[in-house]
Amino acid sequence: MNSLAQPTVPTAAHSGSEVVLQVRELTVQYATSRGPVSAVNHVSFDLRKGEILGLVGESGSGKTTLAMTLVGLLRPPGRIVGGEILLNGRNLAKLSPHEYKSVRLSQIALMPQGAMNSLNPVIPIREQILDGLRDHGIQLTPAEADRHIASLLERVGLRAEVAKLHAHELSGGMKQRVALAIAISMQPQVIIADEPTSALDVVVQKLVIETLRDVQEELGAAIILVGHDMGLMAQTVDRLGVMYAGRLVEIAPMRDALISPQHPYTRLLIEALPSVTEKKKLRGIPGLAPQLLNLPKGCAFHPRCPLAFEPCSTITPEIRPAGPDRAAACHLLEVTP
Repeated sequence: MNSLAQPTVPTAAHSGSEVVLQVRELTVQYATSRGPVSAVNHVSFDLRKGEILGLVGESGSGKTTLAMTLVGLLRPPGRIVGGEILLNGRNLAKLSPHEYKSVRLSQIALMPQGAMNSLNPVIPIREQILDGLRDHGIQLTPAEADRHIASLLERVGLRAEVAKLHAHELSGGMKQRVALAIAISMQPQVIIADEPTSALDVVVQKLVIETLRDVQEELGAAIILVGHDMGLMAQTVDRLGVMYAGRLVEIAPMRDALISPQHPYTRLLIEALPSVTEKKKLRGIPGLAPQLLNLPKGCAFHPRCPLAFEPCSTITPEIRPAGPDRAAACHLLEVTP
């Protein structure tokens, strides 16, 4: 009979720089009647043990496609056309859907956007948690199952009695915590949280994010937090990745990104944040994000960029180092000393 080991709390000695997930030149396309569309275009980054990496960008930037691809939930007409997803050295991009099932939840898990849509409305929470375990061949006695589920619910701040309830009997915040309990049920190394606070009020958002951080610290897992709320990212993540039109245009420690953004798009996203310390005119980003089927030549952001100059309209900038532990894809880096 298989059982689940208790998690160990990571120490500083081994929770700092160990890389658990490497994404290398990942490209994902959707087939359309007008031709293929690259929703994720040559994206590369590392995810370190025990860190929270934020992925931010406007709607259509490729964030959710990237998240679904990482957990093996990309479905036709989407497909991986290039690159690697290395989890502990194993290339997940080469796995079949059946092979990915053995990795999902046990090693890399998803906390989905909109828990009401992901939880089964006619099955008690207890059975929904156990379904994932059974799918991985873990068989527990009723007493073992009760103890494990109670422990999971307690970790996410819920009473054990919640296991007997159905999704419609829970508040929005409780549903998101149940989704997190399912995601950590097999102690994965990586958790993908896809806009876990969408449609929640700010008080519940804070509770959900605090719960996510507490669980992450307890398990020593790495988290990719996907969203579009720069304010939430600033309060939550260790590093920030900024996506635009399918590309990763900047990645940096969160503090560095706030103080000295290297890409104009990042700078405009930050300037759009309201301030509690000073009065200032809120600035929006001019124009609209481009259609992926009809991207402008050169840098995709140049039609909206206040700092665009000659190379921007003809040459696509490659992402390049922009300081310690940071990189950006902008021609300004080539002319800035």
